Amino acid sequence: MDADRRARQRRPNGLLSCLVLLGVVIATGCAAQSVTSSSPGSSALWRQYSQRFVTDDGRVVDTGNGGVSHTEGQGWGMLLAVANNDRTRFDALWDWTRKHLRRSEHELFAWRYDPRASVPVADTNNASDGDLLIAWALSEAADQWKAPALQAQSVALRGLIVRHLVRRVGPKAAGSAPPMAGPRALASRR
Repeated sequence: MDADRRARQRRPNGLLSCLVLLGVVIATGCAAQSVTSSSPGSSALWRQYSQRFVTDDGRVVDTGNGGVSHTEGQGWGMLLAVANNDRTRFDALWDWTRKHLRRSEHELFAWRYDPRASVPVADTNNASDGDLLIAWALSEAADQWKAPALQAQSVALRGLIVRHLVRRVGPKAAGSAPPMAGPRALASRR
């Protein structure tokens, strides 16, 4: 067996990787929903987290990676803010994310921000996990705070994710319904 074939066999299957990521997102979503502001210690833990990793203007700082920020961190921060019923912090996180990471050419979010660089967003590619986490956080926030504008933003972002990142294949690809995932989507199909 040649080296190229062995390398391809060791490379993770894209579908398998997506399914594993989806499982993690769903599992952590269920866990995140169980942590609310009324849970013992959640407010203190949230304050500690946000004091250590979130700037006043809403940037989640990756302290283990030179102080950069990523869409994934922004999405998790937004989800944690919802879980802790912190609308002020959520709004700051969402505002910072839109202002600094949203790309005008496709409305998705650049994956990395380096405040030390002369061009903080040098790579305008998106990261699908970050986009998904942000869309999920917007939907959770809309439910938590009865905010239709946030739900509309989540729906719009999910549409952009499907349009730019999902490739339909097979004989039924044309005209097929967009994929749905998450606890609410699964519940609505029962």
